[in-house]
Amino acid sequence: MKIVVDQIDCFERPFNLRLPFRYGIVTLEKAIQAFVRIRVSNATGRYQTGWSAEVMAPKWFDKTPHLSDQANEQQLRESIRIAASTYVKGDPLTPFALHASRYRTIVDNARQIGLNPLVASYGQALLDRAILDACCQVKGINFFDAINTNLPDIKPSALTTDFSHFDMDRHLSTLVPRAQLWLRHTIGMADALDDTDLIGRTVPDDRLPVSLEQVISVHKPRYFKIKLSGDALFDRDRLNRIAKALGSASQHSRFSLDGNEQYESFDEFHEAFLQFRDDPSIASFISRCLFIEQPVKRENTFCRTTRIPATLPPVIIDEADSGPDSFVEALQLGYRGVSSKQCKGIYRSLINHARVRIHGPHFLITAEDLTTQAGINVQQDLALAALLGIEHIEKNGHFYVKGMAGTGADEQRRFLQAHPTLYQEINQTTHLRISDGKIDLRDLSGHGFATQTYPDFKQSTPVLHIN
Repeated sequence: MKIVVDQIDCFERPFNLRLPFRYGIVTLEKAIQAFVRIRVSNATGRYQTGWSAEVMAPKWFDKTPHLSDQANEQQLRESIRIAASTYVKGDPLTPFALHASRYRTIVDNARQIGLNPLVASYGQALLDRAILDACCQVKGINFFDAINTNLPDIKPSALTTDFSHFDMDRHLSTLVPRAQLWLRHTIGMADALDDTDLIGRTVPDDRLPVSLEQVISVHKPRYFKIKLSGDALFDRDRLNRIAKALGSASQHSRFSLDGNEQYESFDEFHEAFLQFRDDPSIASFISRCLFIEQPVKRENTFCRTTRIPATLPPVIIDEADSGPDSFVEALQLGYRGVSSKQCKGIYRSLINHARVRIHGPHFLITAEDLTTQAGINVQQDLALAALLGIEHIEKNGHFYVKGMAGTGADEQRRFLQAHPTLYQEINQTTHLRISDGKIDLRDLSGHGFATQTYPDFKQSTPVLHIN
């Protein structure tokens, strides 16, 4: 299916977190969600609009210490502007051909104003999802069927030189979306572990869980994601407390460790991990670690002296997955996995998933959140993870943000009515529904990219219009 992008609009909507979220070097208390609306036309002259959304998360795409949160947000605005200026008009192309033919130009233009490739990918990722939404609607099919039939026409290109002999059509046709995903609950660095940690804190009066202890009681997660600080002594003591909390909840719980680039080198992280593993008080707990996410600063991830011991749980790249061939390079150094984050691009996730299949069962692709918000953002994120067959997904937006709070009552009601198994109403606010640690995805199979209704942009600030 070949299309031309006729018009691109971008809107923004701020939101407040109900709890501070500390990851890496930042503590997030408020943020902005970006929305993209794209109009495409096909060969018959039919027009269709598609949508996407993503949080403008500071200090993840670019962790440069002297940059303020506002400067990070402006970088992401520039990323959208650069991508939009290259996508609009031009010859008719399939969705993937458009993506592949514009990628290098977008990265080069971003580099000229000091933006790294991860920032550059943000805007293109938003456009690609909105285009795919529009194309699905033109065809009258859902996202899962679109990828199964390779509607975007993903094929070998300059971005996928290692795929010259791979049958992508056949591979995509074998993907079977999961009907539900297990929640992997994030334990942030600022999170209260039990009610004693809440003493002296300002606690939101919304009857939602606040401490890890309360989350276990209410949501009953089986999987967890634990943020590390890079201070081995602090992390070991905190892991000891978390082990007790999770041990009392279930002996079957499993977790991932997220280093968030807090270690200078892999040797430094390895030494810290050995301290965790050799501590008798948490040794049994550490044996339940599923994988380790991005422990090393991205610029040191691909150090040629790095050799990752096979005795460790799989180590995956996240922030270091800055380009279409990053995972290929990581595999050569002993990394055994990569994160799927829709903010890096759905095509990157689909291609990396194929690479994992090629390399075999000891390699993995994981689903990681970027505080995705209820609505289009979380729905497209869940649909992508479901199609990749991933068993559990890190989800944190529902915990750190009070559902769709800050969104108009009519918009919340429309999303609740359109997706009644995905959402529930709590205290007159629409929230992600989590039942016994699982998220039901049956509502994501309608026409389009995982959404049956759209935001009310009268409540958002327009920041870009290109046609």
